[in-house]
Amino acid sequence: MGKGFKYSSVEQIFNIQMEHGEGPIWDNVTKSFYWVDLLQGDFHKGDLSTKKTEKVNIGQALGVIGLHTANQFILATRDGFGTFDSKSKTFKLINPIPETLDPQVRFNDGVMGPDGKFYAGTMNWEGKEGYGKFFRFNSDGRYDILEQNHCIPNGMGWNMKMDTFFMIDTGHHCIYSFNYIKDSGQLQDKKVFKQFGSNEHPDGMAIDSQNHFWIAMWGSSKIIHLDEKGMFVEEIPLPVKYPTSCCFGGEQLNLLFITSSRLLLNEAERVRDTLSGNNFILETSHRAQKEYRFATSIFKS
Repeated sequence: MGKGFKYSSVEQIFNIQMEHGEGPIWDNVTKSFYWVDLLQGDFHKGDLSTKKTEKVNIGQALGVIGLHTANQFILATRDGFGTFDSKSKTFKLINPIPETLDPQVRFNDGVMGPDGKFYAGTMNWEGKEGYGKFFRFNSDGRYDILEQNHCIPNGMGWNMKMDTFFMIDTGHHCIYSFNYIKDSGQLQDKKVFKQFGSNEHPDGMAIDSQNHFWIAMWGSSKIIHLDEKGMFVEEIPLPVKYPTSCCFGGEQLNLLFITSSRLLLNEAERVRDTLSGNNFILETSHRAQKEYRFATSIFKS
């Protein structure tokens, strides 16, 4: 980073303004940062060293992406799970999912699991209660519904021991925890791990190698950093009202990439808040967890 860059200072990167930036992931093999403009259906790639970017539109809302190989990805889209080949620029819907063929529902956020499976949640387009479901997409193209009756399933991840899974529900203003059974992949003993106030809206998050939580607070112009017990560590102010999510990456895996939205800004706010919808980067003393990739079989068909 540039001279004078200090911990808990934030810089803009790539200078691309999204309507609703989301789904940030870092690929430590290709040294690339990926993110989406969710409602526009845009798939973005950024090179941190050259600052060059690429964009492909898949033709429908794109909630989140997961890594497979250097050129192949799993997507959770408006109509269901699909694959994307960045070399050929080809998007393929695996099978439409009945739950997302409901025009009131779309995929929102997700994460790649240590079991090589892709986890993602759905929500009502307007964030209404009860539409949210939580899915696990398997390497054979089948999927399981793990949870129902959520509002807005959002940031997800595991602790370092891989025995606990965490998921934010923005509409419920909380982080849920589950016992994760490695052998079966089952989620058990659901609990509220962290309850936020009714005026607080946790969105996407990253869990680092110290089991700390970094959470984008929608509508609050900040990232909050919690320790492994959910206790407050620090607050990182941002120059945008609506941060959406974050992930760790960079050569030392200690950079926090942050996405943001300008979707809800009115006309006056859009003129004034010129950085909203951009990406940002923060150097930290923490590092990413291990990177997971999708199992292979659906790409062989």
